[in-house]
Amino acid sequence: MRSLMQRHFLRLLGAAIAVIYLLVGIFKSTNSTAAIGFLMIPFFAAMGAFAGDAIQYGWDLIQKKRSHSMPKTALILVVVVFVGIKWIQSYVHDQDLQLAKNPATPLPRILQLLQKNDPALTAAIAANPSLPPNELDNLIHKNLTDYHLIYSAVHHPSLNMDQIKRIANLTASDFKGRTEYELYQNFVWAALAKRPDIPAEIIHILATKENPQHFLILALLESATLTCAEKQKFLPQSNQVLENSILKSIEQSHCPADGASSK
Repeated sequence: MRSLMQRHFLRLLGAAIAVIYLLVGIFKSTNSTAAIGFLMIPFFAAMGAFAGDAIQYGWDLIQKKRSHSMPKTALILVVVVFVGIKWIQSYVHDQDLQLAKNPATPLPRILQLLQKNDPALTAAIAANPSLPPNELDNLIHKNLTDYHLIYSAVHHPSLNMDQIKRIANLTASDFKGRTEYELYQNFVWAALAKRPDIPAEIIHILATKENPQHFLILALLESATLTCAEKQKFLPQSNQVLENSILKSIEQSHCPADGASSK
């Protein structure tokens, strides 16, 4: 048993390190889809075991404990080159992402990054305060139903009222399906409702959305301009926690029991 463990030690170690690296990345991520990374655990474990096996193979060759195998050497070289290329691409992308987020990045460089048509870069640029109003407007116009990009645009300090109205006035029929519509509510409209410069007019538009979702409702409840009638229209809810939040907001606003629109 001990001999078996010694023989596979580097493979097991490589697999463990790769899985730990993946888990740390998942738990540190702020991305809402980070949990999908758990599906990659078997792949990372296999790659880590392969790396450990490659190290063991090279060490055994140095110590002349095994003979050289051309197929295995070729496979290791191919994998090393592939991983190296991917690492370089990831490094370059991370550098581009930092530039896309940085307000000090020169406009010509920002426009170059936009030409890459990379969703992550474009979303980061959409929130960059240095992006000129005409470029922001162009991004919003071309990607109006893209919840990921418009979520970033909603955080742009120069978002104007015309853009806000275009975003707020979308309806369920503007989206490809129910999932896209619900994601837009929970990410874009919820973030829009929380902007400190949002007028009551926009809050009232958002409060009339068909089948309002959890995070949109919670965001609207934070607005002082939401009426009692609008709050009461959110009831009932199958989620007891959400329903309790609505009822608490109604109580704090001293809303009449008959659902009148006074606050």
